Amino acid sequence: GIFHYNEGNKFFTEGDFAEAIIRYKKALHHHKGFMQATINLSTAYMKNKEFDEALKTLQEGQKKFPLDPLIDYNLACYYSLTQNLESGLSALKTAVDKGYKQFKQIENDPDLQNLRNSALYQEWKAKIPGGI
Repeated sequence: GIFHYNEGNKFFTEGDFAEAIIRYKKALHHHKGFMQATINLSTAYMKNKEFDEALKTLQEGQKKFPLDPLIDYNLACYYSLTQNLESGLSALKTAVDKGYKQFKQIENDPDLQNLRNSALYQEWKAKIPGGI
């Protein structure tokens, strides 16, 4: 599985998201519990504008890895990209509650731009002790 995962990363970096998807799916075929491959697959689907597949992958990831904040973070990205801002903020809050503390990433991730521009996000951000 790791070979296909690494190939997927190479194609992803090159911007060939369709090829990256194929490789991440192969990695998951060989190792169903490969969390990072699940996360990267969902991201590749989003970059390739395959939002239904991204959501399916993330929902499966939530079942397999219920404690991992990266699944919820990617779900926040998904909801931001699809303009479902309430669900996006909810997923982002869940990620932070589960331990996601990369606030610089939250503030700079282009996939979260729609969410960051919302009043909902601004209100939440203002309530965080020490801020983001």
